[in-house]
Amino acid sequence: MTQYLHMPWSIAVFAALLPVFLAVPLVIYMRRTSDQRLTQKIMKRYSLAVEKDVVLADGIDGYLFVDYLILLRGKIIVIKIDPNHGYIFGGEKIDEWTCVENNKTGKFKNPLQEVGFFAQQVKYVSGFNAVDACVLFGSKALFPKGVPAGVLQMASFAEELATLSGSDDDPHETAQQAWEKLIAIMHEDKRQLNAVLAS
Repeated sequence: MTQYLHMPWSIAVFAALLPVFLAVPLVIYMRRTSDQRLTQKIMKRYSLAVEKDVVLADGIDGYLFVDYLILLRGKIIVIKIDPNHGYIFGGEKIDEWTCVENNKTGKFKNPLQEVGFFAQQVKYVSGFNAVDACVLFGSKALFPKGVPAGVLQMASFAEELATLSGSDDDPHETAQQAWEKLIAIMHEDKRQLNAVLAS
């Protein structure tokens, strides 16, 4: 603090507190993005390839969107990130799920339906059937009545990816070829969408 002794009082206080003012937004940002950073770290470790912010034409006159597409050994996984947290109640065949947080109850559309439709389109355009559809919930989401099939949780995400992936003995060439075909199609679909949005 000796460097502040000859400064005006208000300037000295500001200079002393400046590191705190700078640190608080950083801490808030790190906490808000911790799940996102962990997700990407786990995907990078356990997958053979990752595509983010994926766009795919729906075959009619629109586009489908999903957060991640990852290539595992012998398999492609479609992953949607769901932002809801708190207590989550839902099931594979339930159209509306319930979220309870801070004594407030909300409803949201079954996320498995959207990601499942995307996975079906992936199978169709790639000609490859070993495609799984999953929804990943963050670390603040809890499922007190049980976790629906197709839902992944941040706390066990690494283990679940390891389980989904095949062994080193599984044939992988077909999956790799389907991935390369799919990525080319998606990049073209994204280019077309960007052209439409820019026009």
